[in-house]
Amino acid sequence: MKIFKRGPSWTYRFDTAKIGGKRRYEQKGGFKNRKEAELASAKAFEEYSRAGTVFKPSEMSVKDFFELWMKEYCQINLKKTTIRRYKEDLKHHIFPTIGKYKICHITPSIIQKLINDMFNAGYARETISGVKGVLSGGLNYAVEPLRLIPFSPVKSTRLPSPRAVPKVLPKKRVRMPVSDERLAVIWERFPEGHVAHIPLKLGIHAGLRRGEVFGLQWSDVNLDEGYIAINNQAQYCDENKCWEIVPPKYDSIRTVYIDSGLLELLRRTKLKQEINRAEYREFYTRYYLGERNEITKSPNETEVFFVNVREDGSYINYTVLTYTTYTIKHHLGFKEFDFHSTRHTHSTDLYVAGASFLDIKERLGHCDLSTTLKYTHNDDRLRERTKKLVEKIYGDGESESEPEIAMSPTEQNGGQSGDIEGQGGNIIYPNWGNKRYYS
Repeated sequence: MKIFKRGPSWTYRFDTAKIGGKRRYEQKGGFKNRKEAELASAKAFEEYSRAGTVFKPSEMSVKDFFELWMKEYCQINLKKTTIRRYKEDLKHHIFPTIGKYKICHITPSIIQKLINDMFNAGYARETISGVKGVLSGGLNYAVEPLRLIPFSPVKSTRLPSPRAVPKVLPKKRVRMPVSDERLAVIWERFPEGHVAHIPLKLGIHAGLRRGEVFGLQWSDVNLDEGYIAINNQAQYCDENKCWEIVPPKYDSIRTVYIDSGLLELLRRTKLKQEINRAEYREFYTRYYLGERNEITKSPNETEVFFVNVREDGSYINYTVLTYTTYTIKHHLGFKEFDFHSTRHTHSTDLYVAGASFLDIKERLGHCDLSTTLKYTHNDDRLRERTKKLVEKIYGDGESESEPEIAMSPTEQNGGQSGDIEGQGGNIIYPNWGNKRYYS
């Protein structure tokens, strides 16, 4: 690096990488004095050494860095659903608390305080863990490959102990299966032909997720064999302001066999849509998939036929469930209901009827059995079964009926008694004599 005077002003020059074997350099003049040229030279050389990155660690804020991380890493490597969740965590939890600080000033104690404050404010452990995950992923990227900070301040932080009690108790959303009596009221309010009828049926009878319901196409439904192939889900893209067809959550592509009642409903629905298409002719709304798998009305070779459409063919998206859920909660009086309750209902109904947890897990598209266990609830049917078992085990042996005995999660897990993820170690079941009895 050279600093020299040229005429009345000062100039700096430093060598850069050779191109084509020829020597290259960066030079700039016009500075009033030597010190001014030296400062400008040092700044220019640092920028050049960092491949043109204009931010210095001391200048970049947490907010600017995470926006850079979202653009340079997340948009390229992560799914849109993950990106959306990260954006929510940044917007609601990270930017308001530490977004204004310089990234080089973020210490483990600052991150730990953010975690503790969220805990004491009553946020669920899963929410806090998600925010910590975003911070960890972003700040690890700041260490390598950007080398903006020497180490990640998240590594030495910890989530509060599961036994810890926050100042504000978290409001836990309790989802319960929908009873037969309540279902009868719901079907009366949303009968066949209503835009919410098929979505509710697919949730209760097949355990489909919301996005899977509204991404379902007739090409996914085998009306001869009686099954649905879950290959896609519908998802709204905030960036492009459109609905898109993307892989299902956790890439849980699967086949779900359906009951005869739902099968006949789908057959009637498809026939009705074919009649409507013929009657409306050019006025029938048609949909296609664009280059980004977005749902569009612009004609191309990829026409799609959705199960959930109105009489004129217009697409029904899952915003219809906002009204449906509001009606069920406030007009029908089932306060704890949301669409996800239908999956809990499906899981519990199958377990009560004797289905194995492995089969239920596969139908619901879960990653592990621990999640399926959370979707399966105790109810009066299972309590009655337990009552009969107690009589069978401890009574006088004159019980009139022989109760069905549900298998334990261990037995349903192929007879292995190892860990079930999320349960904190081996699960030990009681053993009376040579038989095991489970409620």
